Amino acid sequence: MREENNVISSKYKILDKRKEEYPYKQSANTLFRFMSEFEYLKESLQEMVFFSRYVKEDVSFLGLEYDGKDLKEIAFPMLCFCDVSLSRISHHCKFYGYYGIGFAKSTFEERPINCIRYQNVRDYSKTVHIGKNPFTEAFNQFFGKSNNSSSEDSELYKLRDFLWEELTLIKPIKGIMNNNKKNFHDEKEWRFVPKTSGGFHLQNGEKIPYLMNNVEHSELLESTLNEYSNELKKDDRRNDPNLHLKIEINEIKYIIVKSKKEMLELISFIRNLKLSDDDKYLLIASIVVYNQLIEDI
Repeated sequence: MREENNVISSKYKILDKRKEEYPYKQSANTLFRFMSEFEYLKESLQEMVFFSRYVKEDVSFLGLEYDGKDLKEIAFPMLCFCDVSLSRISHHCKFYGYYGIGFAKSTFEERPINCIRYQNVRDYSKTVHIGKNPFTEAFNQFFGKSNNSSSEDSELYKLRDFLWEELTLIKPIKGIMNNNKKNFHDEKEWRFVPKTSGGFHLQNGEKIPYLMNNVEHSELLESTLNEYSNELKKDDRRNDPNLHLKIEINEIKYIIVKSKKEMLELISFIRNLKLSDDDKYLLIASIVVYNQLIEDI
């Protein structure tokens, strides 16, 4: 094996140590984050950051246990993105909102953002697998009793972190959301989730909790999620890169608004941002009006 000009050659293949591009052939080259309110879009552009929010996830399909109780719901901070092409965003916008920012997927690959895993919900006892889902068995063995979940053993810490991180990236293929039947796999979701430890740590070592319906709250109310989400934007948490996702202007491909009226309002808003003229022009040039777009797709 020899190395010349950042290229390693062997008898089997040539490996370029520099960044390689792997173009997407059957999925979008853009990751979108959609929002329900125009004000959320303006806040994101003004701050040039996406603030993580607590989101409630139904995990009852996994049959999990925590401290001897069934774990039905869990809420944790996250940011969600969809891998959906422009020609297919209409259904997604109707559900999540008509305001969004699209980013070059290749640039986001260098961020701590991952595709989630869609779990086929089935009865394992009726298949060649005997017993429960292997993830469920591992989680329940570790967290089902309180003595394990509070263990100080360093090796068990690693297992605990791994199980929590896996849980934050699992979703059923289909289910119910806001009283609507939904095929979640259609969304091709990617997530930014701060590192886990049954909660996670900020730069100053402060721990931010996960919320579970069988522990802190008998029910995870929207007001509770808003309260905890607002706490994430206070003081030094607001600028913590481990908690929130900074937006780079050169990564933005599209800014979506619903109407021409909102486009004009957004242009005026961008002109007043504390940015260079070139950056303002780049943002304005990225604006797409949803109501016009859907007429041609």
